[in-house]
Amino acid sequence: MRVLVTGVGGDLGRKVALLLAADPGVSDLVGTDMYPPRGRVRNMTFRLIDPRDRRPLLRLVREVEPTAIVHLGIYEPSARSTPHEAWERTESATLAVLGEAADLGALERVVLRSGLEVYGRGRGSVTVPDEAVPPVPTSAFGRSLLEVERLAFATGQDGGVPVAALMGRRLPLGLLGPEWALVRRLTAAAGAPLPSHLMELLHRGRTACGARCRELVPAIAERTTADIVAELHGWSDPARLQLVQGEAA
Repeated sequence: MRVLVTGVGGDLGRKVALLLAADPGVSDLVGTDMYPPRGRVRNMTFRLIDPRDRRPLLRLVREVEPTAIVHLGIYEPSARSTPHEAWERTESATLAVLGEAADLGALERVVLRSGLEVYGRGRGSVTVPDEAVPPVPTSAFGRSLLEVERLAFATGQDGGVPVAALMGRRLPLGLLGPEWALVRRLTAAAGAPLPSHLMELLHRGRTACGARCRELVPAIAERTTADIVAELHGWSDPARLQLVQGEAA
């Protein structure tokens, strides 16, 4: 199986790549992103490509001719990209990678990163949605995720390729208080604005029902939010090097 992983520079992308690299069924593993992974991934070839550069991205897809794509190249606004740049990168990566791979005819499956943001958190929305709830995003990032789903499912339907969109659970409870409007203004003034989907998360929380996923994938390792944050931001103890004095020949 020849696998192409987009968005491999992020924490999720690297962990998925590590799992694929250890899979004996994967003969060729190629990852791409606008920045390199946070650590080495053995048996993976990495290509540094900004998703907005369509020509090198298309060339990469033609070189790999993947039979499977793990599309994690979904860029959040104000996370190393402005909101406009994030959407440009997300749209370009989706159209170029999935479209070109489908045209080559070797593609057999697609796994897509989506998010609970597609369900929105507007008035009257379902608090704990499942797959039966129609998506009605209420943030720019939610709308971009839904558009990526639409493009991916359309590509899969045209080529007879199965597409799976995966989502992760977030905070079950929101944090109330008008002070968040002040926080948003302060963070924007400091150069680190809070995008609308994060404001939704802080105000109203975000969670979903994963019963259907448990039926299809019974072996799911559960981890707490605290564990994930600790791993993401934790640093190992520094290694002290012993200095040796001497003269070079």
